[in-house]
Amino acid sequence: MSWKILTYSEITQPLPPYKRSYIVGIVENEKGSRRIVQIDKKIAESISIGDEGELKKGESPTGEIDIFVSSKSIEKDVQKVALITGSSRGIGKAIALEFAKNGFAIVINSDLHSEEGAGVVKEIEKLEGAAVYIKADVSDLQQVEKMVKRTMEKFGRIDVLVNNAGITSDKKLVNMTYEQWYKVISVNLSGVFNCTKSVLEIMKQQGGGKIINMASIVGEIGNIGQANYASSKGGVIAFTKTVADRKSTRLNSSHTDISRMPSSA
Repeated sequence: MSWKILTYSEITQPLPPYKRSYIVGIVENEKGSRRIVQIDKKIAESISIGDEGELKKGESPTGEIDIFVSSKSIEKDVQKVALITGSSRGIGKAIALEFAKNGFAIVINSDLHSEEGAGVVKEIEKLEGAAVYIKADVSDLQQVEKMVKRTMEKFGRIDVLVNNAGITSDKKLVNMTYEQWYKVISVNLSGVFNCTKSVLEIMKQQGGGKIINMASIVGEIGNIGQANYASSKGGVIAFTKTVADRKSTRLNSSHTDISRMPSSA
């Protein structure tokens, strides 16, 4: 029997010191019967509202559950691709390695630290994963477009974009220069626009995609000496709320689901 997705969302269950998240949805069959189901996270990255599929039985900590299996799930021989900006070190590197462990081909990016970027590629290759390093300044739209073009030439698709690149240049406002203000805004905020804008059509043509925008609590509450950084991260939060379906927005690590994006975005 065929079932159609009516709605779905991510549910996070805090289990100190860890958190566990599930993709939960409501499906309906041709007779009008509805069920609450769990959706595999790997499948959830390739589905959208209205997709059809079948149900299979699974186990959860609370007992037996129905699991939705989409009929349009991406074939096993198609490797998903994650483009992660600012991923030659720190949080970006950790994100890249985690995606690689989950079978993604990875695009490592940074404007600087190219040697470190190449090192991350080698780490991923040791995990028997596929990766490439592409140097690009996310504040420069032309460089971003070239990075996206190279990604498509290398892997043929972009399933996930993580807008992680960011910088700081802290000064009290009275001492902050225009250059310090402009550079932080350009990288942290305009960079998110440039990268998002450059992958939208690709993701739409694929039938969906995921964009994760890295924000900060400072973007909500401010912080002394960080007028530029706080403004940039506050802008990222507002940008994500505006571009995304609000139901799929997460503050501080904001999430845009292209498959559910309104046409007016």
